[in-house]
Amino acid sequence: MTRRNTRKCLQEGLKDLRLPTMRSSCQEVAQQARAASLSHEDYLLTLVDQELDVRRQGRIARALRASNLPLEKTLEGF
Repeated sequence: MTRRNTRKCLQEGLKDLRLPTMRSSCQEVAQQARAASLSHEDYLLTLVDQELDVRRQGRIARALRASNLPLEKTLEGF
């Protein structure tokens, strides 16, 4: 399999698995991993960490919206 085919298959697989953050950043992280001589595991861990962070932030944002709490309140205001 050529490098171009590998990238295309990787992009399609990440799309099918619904991993948008990994899909959008895999090429950039791969270049950084090559430059830093990271192992395959470290490369994959970096991608997984980014995906988890984005999902965690989205989950927090959805929970805040669903709570209908005023976002500008502080503890002193209560």
